[in-house]
Amino acid sequence: YAVHAGSTSYAFVIKAEFWFASSSHLAAWRIMFVVHISRMANAYNEANFEAEVINSDKPVLVDFWAEWCGPCKMISPLIDQLADAVGETANVGKVEVDTNQSLAAKYGVRSIPCLLFFKDGEVKETITGANVTLDQLKAKLEELA
Repeated sequence: YAVHAGSTSYAFVIKAEFWFASSSHLAAWRIMFVVHISRMANAYNEANFEAEVINSDKPVLVDFWAEWCGPCKMISPLIDQLADAVGETANVGKVEVDTNQSLAAKYGVRSIPCLLFFKDGEVKETITGANVTLDQLKAKLEELA
């Protein structure tokens, strides 16, 4: 499941276990819920990009992606893991290029996935393609902090 609070999203998993025991028609139910909450990448668009990315006082990683892009789908879980790993020290989000074409054009995105690292409203570094690790992305955000 996913919960959205503004541009921040959180994923959570609920695991339920039910069992039934009968002794002389007495029933016993055991219900166990395991909840794991993790932060997901923010959803940036033309309406919130300036407030969430350009005006951010933290480093920001923006993943320009598309639903039809295979490599984008490959790194999508990595981007969500990064958002969870950096917590409140940086912002991590995604821009869907088909519905936000003006943002993609403004930042010269010609190939996806395209990862842009922002600091103080300016692009500081760009990575194109899916050949990147979680540790590399974390290190780049830490350098910008």
